[in-house]
Amino acid sequence: MSRGRSLGRALLAHKGGLLGMAFLALVVTVAAVYPLANPRSPWAMGARPFLPPLTRGHLLGTDMLGRDVLLGLVHGARFSLLIGLMSTVVSLTIGITVGAVAGYFRGWTDEILMRVTEFFQIIPGLVLIMLLVVVLGPTMWSVVAGIGVVTWPSVARIMRAEVLSLRTRQFVDAARGLGQRPLAILFVQILPNALSPVIVVASVMVASAILIESGLSFLGLGDPNVMTWGYMIGAARPFLRDAWLLSAIPGVAIVLTVLAINMVGDSLTTALNPRQARKAERA
Repeated sequence: MSRGRSLGRALLAHKGGLLGMAFLALVVTVAAVYPLANPRSPWAMGARPFLPPLTRGHLLGTDMLGRDVLLGLVHGARFSLLIGLMSTVVSLTIGITVGAVAGYFRGWTDEILMRVTEFFQIIPGLVLIMLLVVVLGPTMWSVVAGIGVVTWPSVARIMRAEVLSLRTRQFVDAARGLGQRPLAILFVQILPNALSPVIVVASVMVASAILIESGLSFLGLGDPNVMTWGYMIGAARPFLRDAWLLSAIPGVAIVLTVLAINMVGDSLTTALNPRQARKAERA
């Protein structure tokens, strides 16, 4: 049985992962299709404020400015997921590069890169993100950059450990014997075999990025021109006692999405772990 088929069977055998993937597929589909059927801007004030849910034309009601909550929730899904994915890409790009180079070349290169990694780890993450957002301005791109810069050290350490364990394998020695250059060996031979644990970490990082962005928006440090779930919660904060649903609805969306991503991450952990994958196949 090929590795791809084994991975697929292990994923299908994990009911939590299937449920998580189904929910994420639903969120992505609604976020992509609903704005086509309802092209209004989520910022449009087209009704009386504080309309309750199930009001005609406004399934989830309206907020304090008369904006449609459902439309804001759908657009919030777009940008919250986009921020989570883009910040994870930034983090993986930095972390994989630093960890791979440090693990393969070792020596003073390893020492310098690991000291830089430790420097970023000792700084409180949220404080550094807030500082970057304040310096660069509260835009979506500064939030993405801030989250990516804060979360890459864990990826670098995992990648370094994987590369250290693979650099002495026989297929690497064979590549050296054939005269391949060090960078070619690192990125062509070693890196594809070292990505399994990083893939699992990446799923968790997407969920963490969504939570971090929500926290920044709640504190007023998110992009005020982008509708996200965190922005919806932060904007409705003054009305928690009188209109708590305005914060609860996007809050529930965040909880369910993060839970679904973590369930997918658990299924990937099972699928990429040979022993657990075999247990899943026998189950």
